[in-house]
Amino acid sequence: MATPANRPVSRRNAAHPLREEVEAYLRRAIASGSLRPGQKLSEKEVCLRLRVSRTPVREAFQRLHTEGFITSRPRRGAAVARLSARDLREIYPILASLEALVTRLALPQLRVADLARLRRLNGGLAVLADRGDETGFMRVNHDFHALFYRRCRNERLQAMVRQLRDQTYRLRLFAVSVPGRMHEAVKEHDEIIAALEGADGGAAERAVRLHMEKSMGLLIRQWQLTETLLAG
Repeated sequence: MATPANRPVSRRNAAHPLREEVEAYLRRAIASGSLRPGQKLSEKEVCLRLRVSRTPVREAFQRLHTEGFITSRPRRGAAVARLSARDLREIYPILASLEALVTRLALPQLRVADLARLRRLNGGLAVLADRGDETGFMRVNHDFHALFYRRCRNERLQAMVRQLRDQTYRLRLFAVSVPGRMHEAVKEHDEIIAALEGADGGAAERAVRLHMEKSMGLLIRQWQLTETLLAG
């Protein structure tokens, strides 16, 4: 099982139980692609790599199964979950609605400095799009959206959005590799920022939904094409 470099997790942390640290480690490995879709997972190997007992690993597997990151079947064990076009059609409308809600809750809390930061971040995204730097684009794009999560002041909502974004990270990275998509996303961000600067919550929510819908449509088309080519 190929995973990031062996690294023991901390033994005692009252704020983050050992099970949560194992979860975070596996979630990062899955989101980044270090653990590939369909790849089998071994509790024993994870224990050895992280130098922890079986109990927190088993609990982490159960939690990640519930969240949709891994699958588990009798006599076949656990494996990294695969996402299909159907999964995307189910996930993205939910994610779009949650992102729109985040925007609505964040708007009253946004400061002038926040709007200026969004402009700077989107300017940086434009530069990365010109360079074709997909990984850098995803990193700064995360910072762009993270500002809304911080300002919405709703931890449960943040956790729900983070879970769905983590599940789709690999596919979103796949989407930005489509020629022209990064530049389109920058323009869509501009529309979101303009609505926020005008304190128009309705326009901001619509812009966020449109941004998500365009990403979903493109991703599903590309994913279906890939599945068709692989099947052929």
